[in-house]
Amino acid sequence: MKKDPNKGYIALLGWSLNAVEAAEKFDRRYVVVAPDWAEAYCQEHDIPYVPWNFERLNDRSMEDCPDPERHGCGCVGATV
Repeated sequence: MKKDPNKGYIALLGWSLNAVEAAEKFDRRYVVVAPDWAEAYCQEHDIPYVPWNFERLNDRSMEDCPDPERHGCGCVGATV
């Protein structure tokens, strides 16, 4: 399907070929955010890709939401 450049991107977090195939059916652009091992497949199949190490906590995650319990956001790495 032709992508509408006036619409934002969909970020697919993690790896799922079914999710990539579903995203192809939308009129929005998308990017796969996945571990390093997915890079070769994405390049080979012309899939937009951003590498991400999901096992590493973001050192600045608490800056995004210093009080997750009060805000109800459930930030990664936050202690409540």
